[in-house]
Amino acid sequence: MFSDDDLHWLGLLRCLRETGMPIAEMLRYSELVRGEGETVRERLDLLRAHDRRVEEQIARLRDQQRHIHRKIDLYRENLCDGAAPAPS
Repeated sequence: MFSDDDLHWLGLLRCLRETGMPIAEMLRYSELVRGEGETVRERLDLLRAHDRRVEEQIARLRDQQRHIHRKIDLYRENLCDGAAPAPS
């Protein structure tokens, strides 16, 4: 059986992993958490750095999604016009 604290911890680790945090950084974060109060600044710095990387990844994905949307629009226009879609 897991406690609520265990479940919250596992949820955080899953979040960090799913957002691309390297396992080595996750291990470092875990070590810092065990250090309790004196490691708060380091934990904050580590999470802020990860958050910046996530923001950059989201921005790249949004750019790529815009490109995909332009291609979808082009295909829709071609279908409405009865023209054959462009090869790319």
